[in-house]
Amino acid sequence: HSCKMISRTTILSSAKRISSRMYSTQASNFNLKEHKQYIVIAYDGKDEKGLERRMAARPKHLEHADEIVQSGILTIGGAILSPEGKMIGSTMIFTGMTEDEVRKWLEVDPYVVQGVWQNWSIQPFRAAVHAKQ
Repeated sequence: HSCKMISRTTILSSAKRISSRMYSTQASNFNLKEHKQYIVIAYDGKDEKGLERRMAARPKHLEHADEIVQSGILTIGGAILSPEGKMIGSTMIFTGMTEDEVRKWLEVDPYVVQGVWQNWSIQPFRAAVHAKQ
């Protein structure tokens, strides 16, 4: 995927707008069925520098993710591991963003900008169950 320049302010503004729309009612009334969800599956490059790129970009990636974790939009995210336990990619679930908003967020994520994720996809997702918070 090609990287388009989009400002951090635009992403944060979008996240705040979505968050306020999602949580305008009591948290106990929040219903996942009312909000679109997307799952992102992203794989790191398989070259010998892949893990090195990941570790160099990781602090900024986590900082970028934390902004929408705090708003409740990024509901879960983590590394995909090889059978040997090596990080080879990532999976994330977004709630309340449009597919285009998820794509724009990904395009400015340090893992994309710095070439960590070489292949990623966004798929509609519907949670059937979730833990009570």
